[in-house]
This record gives sequence, C-alpha cells and structure tokens, in this order.
Amino acid sequence: DKLVKARAHLHRSLALDPSFVPAWVQLTEAYALAEQAVAGSGRRLENRPMPPGPDIALQMMVLYTREGQRGAAERLVDLYFEPRADTAELAAARRLLEQMDWLSARAAEPPDSLLR
Repeated sequence: DKLVKARAHLHRSLALDPSFVPAWVQLTEAYALAEQAVAGSGRRLENRPMPPGPDIALQMMVLYTREGQRGAAERLVDLYFEPRADTAELAAARRLLEQMDWLSARAAEPPDSLLR
C-alpha cells in the first residue's frame, strides 16, 4: 500500500531530523488518510512540531476519533477552534465529530444490519 510506504519513508526522514516540520505534517495526513486506524498514531503525533492550522487540527481529530479517543478530539475543538471565533471552522469541526460518531456507530453494527 502506498500510504504504508509513505509513512515508512517519513519515519526514516524524521529519524534523521525530528524537527523537520513538513515531514510531521505529511505523516499526520498519511495516518488520517489510512483506510483503517493505525493504533497509537494520534498519541505519537501530538506535541510534535507542526504549523498551526485548521487542516492539521482536523486531521488530528480524525486520528483521535478513529482510535476511540473522542474526548481528545473534543479537546481540540475546545482548545483550537472555539478560541479562534471562526464560525465556519468551528461548524466544520463539530460536523466532523458528528460524522466520525456516525461512522463509528456504523462500523460497530453487524454487516447484516446494514441491509435493513
């Protein structure tokens, strides 16, 4: 899988230079785009050097919710989006939480229940 290879290359790059911010950004995106959650990816990426921006915060929310850490995703909304007072960004973050809740609920249902 290309994302797995990309993550491996990014990890090697970060082993050489852990302060290389673009690699952390790309690694966050690579984990967020993975079809299935990668255990511990959210915790591995928090507190890493990253530029502030709604895209990074939203990707971290995806990682947290996919790992079952909805509380951590909500804290990002509280700490990042609410203080910025950008109503469109705040609404997008809240919608993302709702969508991730819906996806989690659907994933927990037995396959035959999806046919009803």
